[in-house]
Amino acid sequence: PEQRGPPAERLAWCLLELSLFALETLRFEPSRLACAALLLSARLRGDAQLWPGLAQLSGYMENELEECCGELLKLFQAAPNSSLAGVRKRCSCGDVLRTSPLVQTRGDA
Repeated sequence: PEQRGPPAERLAWCLLELSLFALETLRFEPSRLACAALLLSARLRGDAQLWPGLAQLSGYMENELEECCGELLKLFQAAPNSSLAGVRKRCSCGDVLRTSPLVQTRGDA
């Protein structure tokens, strides 16, 4: 995806791109990954308004997405320190990674 679009949408794409590099996310259905990425994006941005409509459209209950959200959050937090150049440099969420308070870099620890 291009860099345009609402920040929440860009963050959800970022989370999905990160999942492409992780074996841990293979156990989740694509629809669950997509919905969890949208939910986590809303949470990271403090947007509680997204969830009720998303739940109705997706058919997933919020608690059904918790494990997947947890995996995506781990990937998101680890991305700045990844040894994979594709994660660090080519992921379309580079600006999101640099500005998120939930991402700790090696220098922050």
